[in-house]
Amino acid sequence: MRRGRHRAQVRPIQRRWPASSRARGSFPVARLSIWGIGKHHVHARPVGKAGAIVRAFPLNLFTAPMPTTLVIHAHPRPGHSVVTQALFDALAPLDHTALRSLYTLYPDFDIDVAAEQEALSRADLIIWLAPVHWYSVPALMKHWFDQVLTHGWAYGHGAQALRGKTVWWVASAGGAEATYAPGGAHMRPFADYVAPIEHTARFCGMHWLPPFVVHGGHSCSTQQIDDARAEVVQRLNHHLAQMPARPSPEAQP
Repeated sequence: MRRGRHRAQVRPIQRRWPASSRARGSFPVARLSIWGIGKHHVHARPVGKAGAIVRAFPLNLFTAPMPTTLVIHAHPRPGHSVVTQALFDALAPLDHTALRSLYTLYPDFDIDVAAEQEALSRADLIIWLAPVHWYSVPALMKHWFDQVLTHGWAYGHGAQALRGKTVWWVASAGGAEATYAPGGAHMRPFADYVAPIEHTARFCGMHWLPPFVVHGGHSCSTQQIDDARAEVVQRLNHHLAQMPARPSPEAQP
């Protein structure tokens, strides 16, 4: 057992021990010291537990699925989209990421509510990706809010479908950042226009991440667009790293 053992620290877990275990019932494990890795099991013992013996843990306990991302994309003129399309293209090839382009799916605004709710139910992180239209989102995304985030499912007494998920607003704004300030064309900081979108998420019990906004979309250089592509992926990876992995069914206590 000890020959060729591997030493590593594993993030905190809580696991119900097998009935055959000496310590029956729920056993909180702060950290594990791994002593060996087999084909189907990891042999480990709790760190700091005097006299603790090495036990076999199912390997899938340490390989829980990564959080899944759903991108809800809305641009009313996708053929003319530059910045938003570049951000979409940067997110599209990422692992564990699903994409739904609303203006492609629903050119007549007739949203398939069941399909949208099913997609949401599978996601851990939801990205609302759209250009800024009149200090908000495009009409179809607002219609999506109205139709999909329904009472009794997304909010209201007993509604749990979205509770605990995370939302991130990724947007492109035509105006330069300096125009969103006192004395600028829009007279207020961009943060002042975020509240309706933020509270849509919070009212449904979701966590809210600070928005990622690319300003000056009408005049961005190729280099600025490439930088935005790289930054949105970097920030997404950072957000995902902060989220707990979704436990696999076999790893449930």
